Amino acid sequence: MLEWLDKTFFPTMKQKMLERYHLYKETLEKLDVHVHPSKATIFIWADFSKHLREKSFDNEKKLFESFLNAGVFILPGESCFSKDPGWFRIVAALDDDVNNEGLERLVQLLKSIKKDL
Repeated sequence: MLEWLDKTFFPTMKQKMLERYHLYKETLEKLDVHVHPSKATIFIWADFSKHLREKSFDNEKKLFESFLNAGVFILPGESCFSKDPGWFRIVAALDDDVNNEGLERLVQLLKSIKKDL
């Protein structure tokens, strides 16, 4: 069992998480969202501050509410003790269908927000 974990499960999961990270990074950076570098992770740390009307934690909360209204739950940075408004923590370790739907909803919301700014 340990051999299978070391030789199959963990390498496969690490590769999947790396692929997921690159998918988010490529997608979000096209929408002017900086993604913190990572080698493979279950969480993605992303800076949405360019999508705030002004850089404040109050506006971060408003953006969080917009995410919720679009059916996307990503944790605002203030909840993770971020010192700068606009950072959010995205859970990337979800089933492919759930992940892809969430990312598509996020993309559509960011495109609509960009038009309003």
